[in-house]
Amino acid sequence: MTAFFLIVALVLVLLLCGLYGIYRYVFYSPARRRQATVDTADGVILENDGDATKERIRYLYDLPHERVTIRSFDGLTLSARIYAGDADKPVDICCHGYRGSALRDMSGGATVLLEQRHTLILIDERAHMHSEGHSISFGINERRDLYEWVRYAVDRYGSDVRINLVGISLGGATVLMTASMPLPENVRTICADCPYNAPKDIIIYVAERLKLPAHLLYPLIAFSGFLFGGFWLSEMTAARAVKDTDIPILIIHGDADTLVPAYMSEQVRIANVKRVERHTFPEAEHGLSFIRDEKRYRRLLIGFLRRHDAL
Repeated sequence: MTAFFLIVALVLVLLLCGLYGIYRYVFYSPARRRQATVDTADGVILENDGDATKERIRYLYDLPHERVTIRSFDGLTLSARIYAGDADKPVDICCHGYRGSALRDMSGGATVLLEQRHTLILIDERAHMHSEGHSISFGINERRDLYEWVRYAVDRYGSDVRINLVGISLGGATVLMTASMPLPENVRTICADCPYNAPKDIIIYVAERLKLPAHLLYPLIAFSGFLFGGFWLSEMTAARAVKDTDIPILIIHGDADTLVPAYMSEQVRIANVKRVERHTFPEAEHGLSFIRDEKRYRRLLIGFLRRHDAL
């Protein structure tokens, strides 16, 4: 009997170790990894971004800004850069991608919005850069954080401030999922570049690309997030979040995206065809629609914001 209990205990220990290893690989973001790319223009450049993107990142890095913090719903200190615009212009809250940074991931769209004299809040997602936390929850908790940033913007800039939520990749999914929150009427638009719909779908897709038994692994992945991160990946999807919203939504997606395939954002459009406007960019890879066709990107973004009194 003693041997039996020892075997059971060993199996449980091995299972917990395995689950923790999965959590560390998929969700965990150690501080040392974040600091390796802490916001400088060096070390955060995608290999195929080119000199123009480096210049935009350097421009944002050097541009005068204010560093602010808020508290998350679960007590974390969340950080952001604020670039002040004109008082009568909207405030745009911008969300970067998975293990990314605002300066790199938002450098294209942020440049366009700054040219329009908007105030920009470039946030560091939880477990990224200067924000606290160690668990990346694929939009589940990030949407609650974004809701707090919306409240911060209303408190700081006034009850009549116009707000746009802008995100890319994980940030794109986050701004879409935030449509499930009780957002104030200040939020005029949601703009998402290359978002996925469901955390489950993107995790399974990536696992399959790695030649792993994705559907067998996913329950363990999801449980590890709950056990060590305190969240359920199934709690929300972007499509479910936008289904009943009245907020106008713009989605941009490269049709050559092999990291977050374009069909994932089409699932979001189908969920609310009256409110979701979607455009694809031929031959654009993940997050590179702006680089592939900057003129069209600018035209779509500015035109969308203008039509909805958010410019």
